[in-house]
Amino acid sequence: MEALLQMIPMFKDLTPEERKEVSLICEPVSYAPNEHLCREGEPGDFMLIIESGMVWVYRETPSGEKADLATVTRGAIFGEMSLVDSGVRSASAVASGSVKAHKIARTDFLLLRAEMCSTRPWPAPPATTSTTYRW
Repeated sequence: MEALLQMIPMFKDLTPEERKEVSLICEPVSYAPNEHLCREGEPGDFMLIIESGMVWVYRETPSGEKADLATVTRGAIFGEMSLVDSGVRSASAVASGSVKAHKIARTDFLLLRAEMCSTRPWPAPPATTSTTYRW
């Protein structure tokens, strides 16, 4: 888990001890091919870190078509912004094959962030990167 967290801009500047704390709140989850990881419009009450597999991210158009946004793989995260702003999912994500991921619940994240921020500011996630998404 340590190596995976080091790949992610949101966590790479944490100390090894802090990354260990993050890993303790990660729940391993698996998704079968074609299973939704999240759906557009749902409450964003968790974020996901992709460990293995491929995830197709799309939005539905007003006509009901599925518009491709991205295909993400190992080290990609999504849903992190909704942990902070309590927003809803802006896109859907579906497993393109078998996917292993790590789920961080909003409540666990906020408690850990508050604890860590009592000693120093939490590193801010970058505004935009190729591996960080609001979904």
